[in-house]
Amino acid sequence: MPQFCIANHRFKILTSDPYFMDAMYPFTPFRISDDDRPDNDFLFILHPEENLDHIDIDTLIRKADTQVKHIGQVSILENTDKSILIQHTSDNKDLLLLWDKNDNHFYSDLLLKAPHDLAKLDMQIMRAFNYAALRANTLLFHSSCIVKDNNARLFLGKSGTGKSTHSALWLEHIPESYLLNDDVPAVRILHNEVIAYGTPWSGKLNCYKNESAPVSAFFRLYQGRENTIQKFTGKEAFIRLYPSCAPVFTWFEETQDLYCNFLSELITRIKVYEVHCLPDKAAALMTFDVSK
Repeated sequence: MPQFCIANHRFKILTSDPYFMDAMYPFTPFRISDDDRPDNDFLFILHPEENLDHIDIDTLIRKADTQVKHIGQVSILENTDKSILIQHTSDNKDLLLLWDKNDNHFYSDLLLKAPHDLAKLDMQIMRAFNYAALRANTLLFHSSCIVKDNNARLFLGKSGTGKSTHSALWLEHIPESYLLNDDVPAVRILHNEVIAYGTPWSGKLNCYKNESAPVSAFFRLYQGRENTIQKFTGKEAFIRLYPSCAPVFTWFEETQDLYCNFLSELITRIKVYEVHCLPDKAAALMTFDVSK
């Protein structure tokens, strides 16, 4: 069964069909040799192609429904035994992911039959990682991550703000800088250090690097008529990080607490800035200068 490691977290996918994992090339740098270690040594174990017909969705507690652009409707439901069901509805078809919070197993009814199922499997892996990693002081950030002098900078912002553009300006104008991830890097607090990691989820660019670097700064970007930058601490810094992670964490008391505790710890260790900028060289030099 294929095993992987992201942000130094091991996980495995219980599928005997090698075609699907071999075809998911973004995961190739994160593939590790299989071994027979016990299940509790893994961050999570994903079971695709499970029969979940026994679940009566109507009896579950509906916590949230949200419409996700380009994905469909995502519903979060909770059972009385505290297991969580993620229901993804697209083209009038449901895809289920069940997580028993008492262990590290996730069960999906995704049937691996055709190439288009690869995108669905990728999404299920990402969701499982998101939930499980939060318990291990790790979060996926919607951001572009650039590295210079072994220090990572994360550029945050809404889609279309210019995160990738700003990273591209760094690559053009800041010598020896390089892109670690352009969409969803992982950030982990480990041994009192904040570290950014590459992941298989890097947007439109083929930037799938199993590498890491200590984080020196977070920048929340806005398009502006001129280049300005302001540093924030405390509550104001927290507010600028809060929207950049999966909103599902706010739908359960347990994950909400873990999420807020993680961000609260993060802002005591890393500088947080708000940037209003133009897509020009001066903007890149500005964010570089404050994060040297």
